[in-house]
Amino acid sequence: MGKAYRGLNAYIYAVTGITVLAGTMLFSQNYTTHADNSAVDVVAITVPSSCTLGGVVDSAHNATILSGEYKQSIGQTTIKAFCNDSGGYIIFAIGVSGGIDGQTDLISAFNTNYNIHTGTATSGATSAWAMKLTAGTVTNATDGINATPPTIASDSNGSYASYHVVPNTYTMVAYRQSQTDMNADITASGSYLTTTYQVYANGAQPAGTYSGKVKYAMMHPYSSDTLKSIKMALDEAQGTETITKDGVQYYTMQSMTSAICNATTIIGEASQIKLIDKRDNNIYWVAKLEDGHCWMTQNLSLDLEATPTNVAALTSENTDLTTYGSKNYDTSNGYACSNPSTTTNCTAVNEVITWIPERGTIMGNNLNNTIWPNDNSNPYSYDSGVAVVDGDDSYDGHKYVGNYYNWTAAIASNNSGAFTSSTLNNVANNPQNSICPKGWRLPTIANNTNFPGTVAGSPNEFRRLNVIYNDNSASSATGLMNSPLYFSRSGYILNGTLSGPGTYGSYWSSTVNNSNYAYSLYLHSDGADPENYNFRHRGRSVRCVVR
Repeated sequence: MGKAYRGLNAYIYAVTGITVLAGTMLFSQNYTTHADNSAVDVVAITVPSSCTLGGVVDSAHNATILSGEYKQSIGQTTIKAFCNDSGGYIIFAIGVSGGIDGQTDLISAFNTNYNIHTGTATSGATSAWAMKLTAGTVTNATDGINATPPTIASDSNGSYASYHVVPNTYTMVAYRQSQTDMNADITASGSYLTTTYQVYANGAQPAGTYSGKVKYAMMHPYSSDTLKSIKMALDEAQGTETITKDGVQYYTMQSMTSAICNATTIIGEASQIKLIDKRDNNIYWVAKLEDGHCWMTQNLSLDLEATPTNVAALTSENTDLTTYGSKNYDTSNGYACSNPSTTTNCTAVNEVITWIPERGTIMGNNLNNTIWPNDNSNPYSYDSGVAVVDGDDSYDGHKYVGNYYNWTAAIASNNSGAFTSSTLNNVANNPQNSICPKGWRLPTIANNTNFPGTVAGSPNEFRRLNVIYNDNSASSATGLMNSPLYFSRSGYILNGTLSGPGTYGSYWSSTVNNSNYAYSLYLHSDGADPENYNFRHRGRSVRCVVR
C-alpha cells in the first residue's frame, strides 16, 4: 500500500495499479468505469395526533341539602385525558346550565329568581356552588407506562385544585406542557382529572330542585389558543340569523355553513349548541364531531304539508334544494322555479326553487298500510306524536324520536324513479336535494373498500362515525347511541306500521343501491350496520350533516 496525501480536504490513496479519484477508477489495463450514484431510500413515518377526553361518573353529583347547610365532595366524575401530542394539551371548562354557554347557575325548577349562583361561600346570606379538580394518572402494568398527571391551573380566583367558581367562558383548568409518555389506547394509560362540587344553601333558600352543568374540552398542543365552540364561531360569522322562542334567542339551523363548522375547534359535546329551524321553529342539538363534520345530534322532526300552513314553504332559501342538473327538477319531481316559464330546470343564477310535497305527513294513529303503502317512488312521512321511545327524557332532548321518512321524502322528491343505479362508488351522483335545512344535507355511504371509514374525510360517513365512536364494532351500537351522537333505536315504518321502537333504529343516507333500495345506518338489538341497504319505502329517521 502507498501513502495517503491530504489535499483540499479530500484524501487520495495511492494503491498499486489503481488510482481512486472523485468516483472514477483508472485501471492499469486502461479500462475505465464510472460509479453511479448510490440508491437512497427515504423512510418517513407520520404518527397522527390521537387525543380524547372522556368522562365516567363514579358517583352522581346529587345531594339533599337543608336550608343553611353546606356540603362538599358532592359526587365524583373521572375525566380521562389521552393525548399523544408531544406539545401537550390544555383542558378548558365552562358552565352551560339550561343549554346556554356561559350560564353558571344551578337553575331553580321553581323560579329562576332563586337560582344558586356560582361562588365559594360556605356560610352567610348568599347561596353558592363551586367546582374542584384533582389530578391523577392511569397506570398500565403490562407496558409499564405511568403518565405524568396534568397540572391544575390557577387564576385570580385561586386554583381549581380547591373549590373554585364555575367559569362563564371557556377557561383553562388543567394542562400538560409536554406529552411524551402517553399511550393513545384509552384502556391502557393516560392522565385523568376527578371533578367534585360543593353547595351552600342559605337559610332563606326555597325548597326545590336545582341543576346545572359544566362542560370540559381539550385542545392540543399546549400552545393552542384558538378554542372555539359552534356558538363562538356563529358569533363571529357574518349574515347569521336568530329567532327568539319562549324568551330564548337561538341561531337558525340555516345560519350554519361549512366555514362556521371549520372555524369550530372544540370537538364533541363541549362544542354543541341548540339551533332553531326557521321552517317550523323546531329546536335541535348540533355538535362538531371527531370526523370533522358538524352533525345534528337528534332526529329531524319536520312535518311535510302539501299546502303549507304551519310549516313554511320548502324553498332553496330554507331547505337543502340545489340546482344540480335537470333530472332533479323535472315536473314529476314536484319542483317549481320562481320563474318556470323562462327557466324550466331552475338553472338561472339566484333562482329560488320550491318543493311542494304531494303528500303531507301522516299524524298520530292515522298510520296504516293503505295510507302508507310499500311505494318505492313516492314520498311518505309519519309523525307519531311520541317524544321519546322509552319515555325517558333524561337526555335533554337528544333522543327525541322525530319523524319517519321514506327515502323519496328524505331526498325531497315526489318521484325518485330517476335514481335507478348504485352510487356507492361515486357519491357525487347521489341526489343532491334533501329535507334537511339549507346548508345541511343527508350523510353519504360509500364503498368501504375504495373509501374506508378509517380514512379521514371518507365519504363513507356512517362507517367513519362507527370507526371513531364505536371502535368499528358490528356487535355493539353503544358508542353510536351515547354522547355525543345520541343515535336512538326509534324503530322504522314497515307495512304501514311502526316496527321495533326500542329495538331497531335506522337513518337514511343519500346513497342509491338500485331502483328499489337505498343505503342507511341500521341499529339493531345485536349491534350496528353502517352500510345497510333496504327498501326505499320503509320509514326511517333522518340526521343531517353540514354541507
